[in-house]
Amino acid sequence: MFREVSVTPAAVSATPFDVWSSVTTAWDFGDGTSGAGEALAHAFAAGTVNVTARARDRFGHEAVATRPLTIAAPPVIAPSPAPPVVLPAPPAPPPALNNLVGNNRDVRDRRFTLTLPVVRAPIPKDAVATVTCLGKGCPFKTKKSAKVKQGEINLLPLLSKRQRRLKAGMTVEVRLTAPASRAAPSGSCSSATRSRSRRPGRSSPPRTPPRGPGPSGAWSRTIRAAAAGD
Repeated sequence: MFREVSVTPAAVSATPFDVWSSVTTAWDFGDGTSGAGEALAHAFAAGTVNVTARARDRFGHEAVATRPLTIAAPPVIAPSPAPPVVLPAPPAPPPALNNLVGNNRDVRDRRFTLTLPVVRAPIPKDAVATVTCLGKGCPFKTKKSAKVKQGEINLLPLLSKRQRRLKAGMTVEVRLTAPASRAAPSGSCSSATRSRSRRPGRSSPPRTPPRGPGPSGAWSRTIRAAAAGD
């Protein structure tokens, strides 16, 4: 007979009692394994088993004790959700320069004379105004000035009298560019105007109205007219 039988998820033990002889103890753990001894360590898997202890003396007398054991499965721990993806804020668009560009010209036959290329106030600090001639036979390529007088940059003194005389088909572009550190965080931005030679007898407007943002955030405005022979 047994005085005590203990079954836990990690160990078993039994205390047999026999006054006539010594006793050996054997175990059937109910999970397909077995062992011998009064106290054994045994790790049971999750589920329900019947653990049986058998005590036998030297005369063949046997005592049997069975204890049920139920072990719950460990809880399923759901994986932690991935942290939300925080997208960087889109870069702020570069500030636009909205300076008006005054322009005027005299037209005679198939030629015209540029008389007023001036960038109006307010002029940003360290800004540079550029006048460029585009087209076949231009008398100049590019002229630059950062000289501000009375709040304006007058580009006319950069051109000689010969360079002011243009032919039909040529295009004059006036552009104002400010440093990126002050005008545009991601690069320079500019405002520009173009004037193109026209048929004789047509005059150009003295100022250029805004036309909205141009490529790459540059602010631009354009004067266009048909060239002679177009």
